[in-house]
Amino acid sequence: AVYEAVSGWDTTGPPLVINLSIGWEPRFHSTDAPFEAVEEALAWARCQGALIIAAAGNATGRATSDLGPMYPGGYEQNATPAGCAPGAPGGVGPLVFSVGGLDGGDEPIVNSRPGGRPALAAPAALFTPDERNAAPWATSDAAGPLLTGTSIAAAVTSAIAATVWYYAPDLTADEVMDIVYQSGEDLGVPSDYCL
Repeated sequence: AVYEAVSGWDTTGPPLVINLSIGWEPRFHSTDAPFEAVEEALAWARCQGALIIAAAGNATGRATSDLGPMYPGGYEQNATPAGCAPGAPGGVGPLVFSVGGLDGGDEPIVNSRPGGRPALAAPAALFTPDERNAAPWATSDAAGPLLTGTSIAAAVTSAIAATVWYYAPDLTADEVMDIVYQSGEDLGVPSDYCL
C-alpha cells in the first residue's frame, strides 16, 4: 500500500501524507523479510519526499507485550536513510513521525503503553462524552467516546500536517512536522523514544 500510494503520487502536485493507524507488537518485530520490506517501503517513501505519520500503539492488557512503541510507530527511532534523492530529507529526520494519544485533559490515554510515549501527542478520542450524547443517533445510555487510541491521534496529526502543507507546499516533510511540533503545547514530560 505504501509503494502504491507513492507510485501513484504526482510529485509535482500536492504533497503526500501517509497515515499509518496500524501496529504490531515489538515482540513480533524482527529483521525477517516481512519487517524489512515494510521498513524499506517507508524509507523509499520518505526518500521520495512523503511524510509518514504512525500511531504509537495502545496497550493490549498483556503486561509482557505492552512495553515500548508498537511498529511502525517505533521506526521514529530510525533516521531517514542517507543517499536519498536530491532535496529529499535523507539522514535528517525520522523514518516516521510517531504520535501518542491524549485525553481531553492533555493526559495520556488510559491505554497508553509504558515506554511508548513519543515526542508528539494529539487528541485520541473521536467524540467527547458531550459530543457523543448530543449526536442525533445518541441514546440515553450513550457515554464516553466512540473510539479512542493512537490511531485517532495519528489521523488528527495527519490532517493537521496536510493542512500546514496545503498552505506551504514548498516545505519539506520535516519542515512541516517542525511547524506541527512548534505550534503544539509543551506538556513538560519527556518522550520515551525519538530519533
